[in-house]
Amino acid sequence: MSDSTPSNKPKSRLKADGSHSQTLLRDLALINARTVQQLGPLQPGASVATPNRKPNLPRPTPHLNQDAVMTQTNDSSPDSIGARPPVSQGLRESFKD
Repeated sequence: MSDSTPSNKPKSRLKADGSHSQTLLRDLALINARTVQQLGPLQPGASVATPNRKPNLPRPTPHLNQDAVMTQTNDSSPDSIGARPPVSQGLRESFKD
């Protein structure tokens, strides 16, 4: 096997197989006929099933943290960086020299 594709990989089909679709439709018709024979016909006005749908609830609005609102700026100048983070005493001692 000198092909670059492995032998266990299924080959993709460019067109749908028409005979397979016909077989599935025939099987479905047989199953439906057998079900009607065993259970009887569907009563008039009875629905088969109601679809389950997600409720259309209003989405909550995101609340911004007050600290996050205070620190957001569009200015990129060095003076607008804001407060510097606290530095430990040991780190200050090491940078004194």
